[in-house]
Amino acid sequence: LPDYKKKGTKQLGEDCSNFTTTKFCDGDKGLYCKFPKCSKACNPRTGGKECASTEECVEDTTYSYLGGGCLAKATQKEGEDCDGVSKRCVTGLICSSKKCARKCDTSKPNASGCKAGERCISVPGGGACASASKKLNESCSSTELCVSGLECILFDRTKNLSFCKKVCDPTAATSGCPANTSCLGIRSSN
Repeated sequence: LPDYKKKGTKQLGEDCSNFTTTKFCDGDKGLYCKFPKCSKACNPRTGGKECASTEECVEDTTYSYLGGGCLAKATQKEGEDCDGVSKRCVTGLICSSKKCARKCDTSKPNASGCKAGERCISVPGGGACASASKKLNESCSSTELCVSGLECILFDRTKNLSFCKKVCDPTAATSGCPANTSCLGIRSSN
């Protein structure tokens, strides 16, 4: 835990930074920066008595000098808007692309807990089930996923053009590609 209160002037709800002294939160008023806004610090080991009745003390050992921060109680259900601070997802859900989605285990893609037609994708804080409806040769993105068996392949970085394609091995004797198609190698350029 950070062992000090930042000596700043930013107040509850104001924009802040943990790295710019002019944007430090007022630690003397029990505030710390839960980027991007000043939040109340709390101690989850003592029940978070610093929080209001509409809030709960959530562990945050990175920047909170008390080990937690007061956040709005989690009330958002699957498919509802979320932001991780004032609109938080209930237990078992995770905020993904500003919507609450079911949590899943990205290390077990076939037994991740997602419904048919969904895939488990990595998001900050874990994995989230996301709808996968894009078919072969349809445009795709990180939020518009391809159906199982296809991958979203970037074809033109300057125009940000990606399409759902079947992954194949161009060095294999049989690529598994559909008739009248070829398996092409893709050159990676970072």
